Amino acid sequence: MLFALHMIDKPASLELRQRLRPAHRAHLDLIADRLAIAGPLLDEAGAMAGSLIVAEFADRAAVEDWLANEPFTVGGLYARVDIRPFRNVYPQRAGFAEV
Repeated sequence: MLFALHMIDKPASLELRQRLRPAHRAHLDLIADRLAIAGPLLDEAGAMAGSLIVAEFADRAAVEDWLANEPFTVGGLYARVDIRPFRNVYPQRAGFAEV
């Protein structure tokens, strides 16, 4: 089942995010074959301010287990986390700009 994970960073936490980012990316690699989409949410100035991940997990408990060990979570980056089941109704489109 697909789940959407919407996480918002604590205020003034960009330095913490940057420090934890290599470990975060390595943790994402553990589910790379199940990722539909993943990337940072940006504030109005274009600075990273959260995360959005849509990935396949067996159930909500598996999402929570993966997230509990995720470096941004362990490091205390997130102020808010929302986990929702997700239904993909449109096919993926290739060619979006990468930053």
